[in-house]
Amino acid sequence: MDSEVKTDTNIDAKADVKTEIQTSKQTNRTTRLSLALNLMLLGIKLGVGIIAKSTAMIADAVHSASDTAATLAVMVGIKVAQRPPDENHAYGHGKAEAVAAKIVAMILSITGFGLAWESFHILREGRAGIPGLSALGVAVVAIVVKFFLYRYVNAVAKQLRSSALAADAANHRSDILSTVAAALGIIGARVGYPFLDPLAGIIVGILILKMAYDIYMKSVLELMDTSPDVKVVEHITEVAAHTPGVVNVNNTKARIHGSGILVDMRLCVDGAITVQQGHSITQQVVENIHQAESDITEVLVHVNPCDPLEIGYANCDTCSMETQEDQMLL
Repeated sequence: MDSEVKTDTNIDAKADVKTEIQTSKQTNRTTRLSLALNLMLLGIKLGVGIIAKSTAMIADAVHSASDTAATLAVMVGIKVAQRPPDENHAYGHGKAEAVAAKIVAMILSITGFGLAWESFHILREGRAGIPGLSALGVAVVAIVVKFFLYRYVNAVAKQLRSSALAADAANHRSDILSTVAAALGIIGARVGYPFLDPLAGIIVGILILKMAYDIYMKSVLELMDTSPDVKVVEHITEVAAHTPGVVNVNNTKARIHGSGILVDMRLCVDGAITVQQGHSITQQVVENIHQAESDITEVLVHVNPCDPLEIGYANCDTCSMETQEDQMLL
């Protein structure tokens, strides 16, 4: 008996559809909130930065503009990722989130380099001035708003295992750091060290570049079908091995796909049982795996016959099952 059984999480179709709708609503609500707050902060920071003549605040405003563009990229990526499988994408569109994360990283890279370069020129040419106190007030408000936004988006990203939302959350965190740097630069300039304002702009740019690099590398790993944590793979193997009827688990492979995990494994079962019995065992294995690991979206199982009476177990390369004669001797 040599069969393959491929199943997905659609054990209860109605429950799955309801869950997908709730997930979609929560994701859309999160991205819309990010977009609205980014636009608000962008307008306030830019306006006050110009009026208060603060290079650091203007740099931070540009960062907020990149945040807005990044959030739009995330919204598009998530919308595409939510599309069902089709003829050209049999495994769905989950990797669109990783693509969106890469776009976010590229936007941040351009922004970070531009800010650092412009701030450097202002510092070198001695064009730094003393910013107004209003810039510091806006910075404090922005830090508070961004802190709560980061906590919220990050929590949703972990709950939904969304790489795109995780990138957006990381973007908010970088905005907090950049605004803190801007605030410190403004304070330093107001107490008699004007050069600290453009210097803060350079620091903001460097922080943005660092965050862009982290997001980019994480998205690249996801696009390369990186395996989940080794403990997850070991747990999946253990669950399958302890399912009644399974003689041995030969090989387990898993890869991250969007917000879920795809699994491929080879099992050994008694070669004397019927195809129907082998199929039932495989179905039970799949159900057990889904119950044990909620992030598993699909399991592909290849079943091999394992006859304990065959010397060498030709059909089951790594089967550790003892022969009946060995068992009798024990």
